[in-house]
Amino acid sequence: MKLPERAYITFANEIYAGLCIKLAETLNLFSQYKLIIYTYNFDLNVDLPNTITIRINGDEVNPNFVKHYKDKSNIGIVDRED
Repeated sequence: MKLPERAYITFANEIYAGLCIKLAETLNLFSQYKLIIYTYNFDLNVDLPNTITIRINGDEVNPNFVKHYKDKSNIGIVDRED
């Protein structure tokens, strides 16, 4: 697959799938650029002409997870060194 020369890029796990769909819908209305959504261990089907989804399997990356403040479950992925 050839990716566009210019695009918005985001990364999501299943918890943020709904937010990514809303982002795609908004960009479809107001932007000429495509959105590339990298998903972590799940497939996301977004039926919009401006959106490309690419799955990344867990054995391909080593993310650091953010813990939920109440039950300490994994809620998000952060990849930074701070």
